[in-house]
Amino acid sequence: MPEGPELHLAAQLINSICKGRLFAGKVRRNPIHKCADVEWEDPCYKISAVSRGKELKVFLQSHQEEEGKCEGRDSKADVKNGMDQEKTAGKRLQILFNFGMSGKFEFTSAAELPKHAHLSFFTRSEPSMALSFVDYRRFGKWQVGADWTADRGPCVLFEYQLFRSNVLNSLQDSAFNKPLCEVLLNQKYFNGIGNYLRAEIIYRAGVRPFEQARSVLAALPDVPADVKVKIEDEVKATSQVKVKSESPDILELCSLLPQEVVGLGTTLYLPEDDHDDISKFSRWLQCYYKPGMKNIADHNKRTMWYQGDPGPLVPREGKSGGVKKRSGVYNKKLAKDAKKRKLEQSDDTEENGQDEIKKTKKQPTASRAGRQNARATRAAVKKEDNKTPKARKRAATKDLAQDEGKKAASRKTPRSKKTTKLEANFQDEEVPQEPKAKRSRVKKTPAVTSEKSDTGSVVSNSGKRGSRVTRAAPAGEEQTGGKKRRQSRR
Repeated sequence: MPEGPELHLAAQLINSICKGRLFAGKVRRNPIHKCADVEWEDPCYKISAVSRGKELKVFLQSHQEEEGKCEGRDSKADVKNGMDQEKTAGKRLQILFNFGMSGKFEFTSAAELPKHAHLSFFTRSEPSMALSFVDYRRFGKWQVGADWTADRGPCVLFEYQLFRSNVLNSLQDSAFNKPLCEVLLNQKYFNGIGNYLRAEIIYRAGVRPFEQARSVLAALPDVPADVKVKIEDEVKATSQVKVKSESPDILELCSLLPQEVVGLGTTLYLPEDDHDDISKFSRWLQCYYKPGMKNIADHNKRTMWYQGDPGPLVPREGKSGGVKKRSGVYNKKLAKDAKKRKLEQSDDTEENGQDEIKKTKKQPTASRAGRQNARATRAAVKKEDNKTPKARKRAATKDLAQDEGKKAASRKTPRSKKTTKLEANFQDEEVPQEPKAKRSRVKKTPAVTSEKSDTGSVVSNSGKRGSRVTRAAPAGEEQTGGKKRRQSRR
């Protein structure tokens, strides 16, 4: 999120671009944005800006021209005097901007407006240019005719004495019962301080981030006497806090560090091409997103970077971590800068004759299909283990019923001809058949033979398979065998 230095640099950018330029026509609002239209249409006007903490004002001032003066830029005298000393009278409108998470101003050609431009002011000169408020997340907003927000404190950059007295005179407020790192984001007292600035301030002041804010600030020497009396008992009840005695103290750092960022002329929120500037800013940082530092989410779920012991008011559910991979423009610029330094180091090692660093090979990982199969197998085994005996019995009965149903269905399927069990087992296989021998048309009469059996009956064999004829023995011959035994039983 843009902080106090970013808002001040944006005001400087607007003033440098609009110095000596004249604007004309309507102010264009992107219809997808929810903020109100800017009802302003003037044939010739100027633009200027000023910041205070995390807010920025843009002024539209009508400009009255002399006869024969119709260019898109002012005369040298007007540029020298500036807009604040301008004697020309006319209407004036102010617009209060809050940048949200990603707001900024860009100056481009009117024919090529940025994709996320939500409010645009067009120059009078040709080719027409546009000053646009760009915010791709759309958390930024503006209010037409509004003044500075009343519940914001003095600016840490340009109202230091007011800021310091406002903090020290308010130490009895309940807001200072909270951890120091959370109070530093309270814009009622620290207008312009944001996430990366609070990490740098606390780290350079040598204070634990989750120490009670009142106990830290009460140790400063210029706390008013009446305030000391009011907070004396509360300060004694808390743990004794060790604060650096040497200058600057923690409140002075709240003003000095933003001024250093402004002096750098660069921050985290820059176009992608400014790699050198973002590298300069990353070198200025000592704690925020630096290797070796820890981070933890505070009670408001904002990430706090620190080193050492966090303090007694650390969130119970909070888990500290290290530097993680960061996405976005900032990470890309840092990666390019690191790659450049790595190439320079490799050139130096080659010149010195050092051995090349062996690259470690990555271990082969299992394929995606193999991992899915293993996961499915584990899930099936776990599901089977969790079954009760009754559930297992029902599942076994169900499987048995399904098998019997399949067998019954297979028996009901009609067949073209009856097959033996052996043929059924091999009915799917193709067995080569021998060619059939041709039958002759001449019918042979089988020879009829007869013989006499042991029982005295004559048995005739006509040659046909299974045609055996038995003739009864003549009367007077003795019957033997089974018939005789049956008669004796009767």
